[in-house]
Amino acid sequence: MKNFVVGIDLGSRAVKGALIDTSKKKLVARSFADAGTNPKCVAESIYSDLLEKARITKCDVGFVTTTGYGRYSPDFSDKIATEITCHALGVKTLIPDVRTIIDIGGQDSKAIFLDDHGQIKDFIMNDRCAAGTGRFFEVVSKILETDSHGISELAMNTGNQTEISSMCVVFAESEVIGLLAKDTPREDIAAGIHVAIARRIASMIMRGNITAPIAFTGGVALNNAMRIFLGNELKERLIIPIDPRVTGALGAALISAKQMGIKIMPGELNTDITCHKECEEMNIDKCCNEDNTKKDECCCSDSKPIKDVCCESNENKNPCCEWKPASSCCESEEQKSACCDEPAPSPCCAETASSPSPCCNSESEPSSCCGEEEPKTSCCDSSGSNITHSVPALGHFDRMVSNCIDTAQMMKNMGKKVVSMFCEYTPRELIMAVGAVPVCACGGSHNMATASEKDLPSNLCPLIKSSYGFALEKANPIFEMSDLVIAETTCDGKKKMYELLSKDKPMHILELTQKPDEESAFQHWFTEIKLLVKKLEELTGNKMTNERLLSAINLMNKERELRLKISEFGGTVLTGKEVLDAKSLISGIPCDHKAYEDIISEAEKENPKHAHKPKILMTGVPQPHGAEKVLDIIEEAGAVVCVQENCTGIKPLVDNISTEGDLFENLARKYFKLPCSVMMPNQGRFDLLDQMIEKHKPDGIVDLIWQACHTYNIESELLKKHIQEKHNLPFLKIETDYSPSDTGQLRLRIDSFLAMIGK
Repeated sequence: MKNFVVGIDLGSRAVKGALIDTSKKKLVARSFADAGTNPKCVAESIYSDLLEKARITKCDVGFVTTTGYGRYSPDFSDKIATEITCHALGVKTLIPDVRTIIDIGGQDSKAIFLDDHGQIKDFIMNDRCAAGTGRFFEVVSKILETDSHGISELAMNTGNQTEISSMCVVFAESEVIGLLAKDTPREDIAAGIHVAIARRIASMIMRGNITAPIAFTGGVALNNAMRIFLGNELKERLIIPIDPRVTGALGAALISAKQMGIKIMPGELNTDITCHKECEEMNIDKCCNEDNTKKDECCCSDSKPIKDVCCESNENKNPCCEWKPASSCCESEEQKSACCDEPAPSPCCAETASSPSPCCNSESEPSSCCGEEEPKTSCCDSSGSNITHSVPALGHFDRMVSNCIDTAQMMKNMGKKVVSMFCEYTPRELIMAVGAVPVCACGGSHNMATASEKDLPSNLCPLIKSSYGFALEKANPIFEMSDLVIAETTCDGKKKMYELLSKDKPMHILELTQKPDEESAFQHWFTEIKLLVKKLEELTGNKMTNERLLSAINLMNKERELRLKISEFGGTVLTGKEVLDAKSLISGIPCDHKAYEDIISEAEKENPKHAHKPKILMTGVPQPHGAEKVLDIIEEAGAVVCVQENCTGIKPLVDNISTEGDLFENLARKYFKLPCSVMMPNQGRFDLLDQMIEKHKPDGIVDLIWQACHTYNIESELLKKHIQEKHNLPFLKIETDYSPSDTGQLRLRIDSFLAMIGK
């Protein structure tokens, strides 16, 4: 009977393990080791250590669950679980009435908020900064010539606290070195470090609905000074569970038990695995009865050397030997492959251990699906790779960039002007009505964002940086063809970036008003539209007429209708990424319109293959081509983005331009109503989200913020309150840039968010 289950937490700095005997509802072993450079290997070592401590083999383990940053790496895992879920389950099992969990690990800090039933209702995690984590303490402890325990002792032995202004690990290191140079006592510096970190963590936690009792977990919870200082900041007593480092692994083990059909209720788990004193002194922790009395038949004295191998099934088993699972421990040759290190055969291959093709029809056809040189064509395309698109017509936009370059070059050869723009506030209809080509120049490349740092600050919005980087490196052929750049004054960062661009490109400033509810503001905007028309007429030599404008309006109205119709298939037939990709940098291209119509026609005939997935509404900043990492992570995690409220989503599509009355005024009012966060107040965004939530019925909201986009970042707080109070939907704010460096943490946060939605 496989009574044992395992949970392993592969953290950023350490790997932790827990093993439970489900028949006794008892934690029988736990293990901990530094992750090093190969956490997968360390996880295997942790697993072996758990087996040795419990004196069992893999034959006795019914289920293994992994969690943490490296949860996907072990080959022996039966289930992957999110870190938030595991920590919550582990802690509430140990402390049944817990309502808030603060976990500070090696590279991140988080707060988990539970409802009255012990279910996760919200969570908060730090960003990529390591301030306040175990890594921070490691760096500072080294400078103070001590360790994590020593820095705690130093902080407790002073009544003074040196002010530490920087929470960046690098800058704090320099600051501490400077304080030591001024003969500042180490005790005062240590206390100052603890106070500064406690305030930072408390500030993060207080953004959530913090409720006592509060549990404190993670490696930093072993720091007594941190427990006291953080408790003082929160004005609450912090509860430290047994070995706070392994609560995530314990939660993973409890999930394993649940997979075996055994539910261990809060307070039911016996965690007393302390060994008899004599056994502890001998460094043997598996020699005790349940009442902690010495188990003579397995404990050895100094006079009796420990044998190398001891197997339950060994006929010559010595009662005094060290337990080591090995191939010789198999009770029979038939069981050897199940409990020893020999590789198990593939589940669908009867006579080979090679992995089956991903295109296997079924497990019942081993001869037709294993070991073939070519995969089945029923689920793979002609090239052997998985089919890329839900409907074939989407393939047209795989060539979108090259098509736009060809289109722009062809138009230039015909003598037409190319006009670049960076914002949806610029009316494309005006550019098209004078015979010019409107091109979106927003950049989505991390490499170009990095290149821009020759001139721009590194902590600027990545969209601004990337857009400028393309110009700086002359890496955008269409932008190089541009005869005019329209500079919309949406934010201060863009405005100053335009000043740099204006040295190389002719520029027209389109000034936005930020008062959407005032008629005087609209009149100012209407004047700006007229000035833009004048500039475009001068550029092209073509006069703007009502007939030309009407034709352009009709064309863009049709494009908006087609794209809006495609968006309605999001979350059912199409993924969010497919909907996002179905657009072009240049508006009004005839073959694009034909592709839009084909996508709609094909989608109407398809089954809603994504309808069973958790549905996410994305809001916030635009996602230019190449900058879809957050959307990709959401959909790789098993959810689907059903609709996107942003400038690359449906925000610019929902209102067409009336062809009745004054065309110029109608056009000006359509663009004046765009609900961008630069507007104050921005009620239009909230109204649009209300409509989208009512129509698409999402399971959760993800608000995407680009680094340094202050308007969307601040408005996110208002948005979260609105969503939770009016719609009672889970809400996740993500602040990031184009860099892939935080992909692991984003995946963890998104996995945890989806797990919370599932609860």
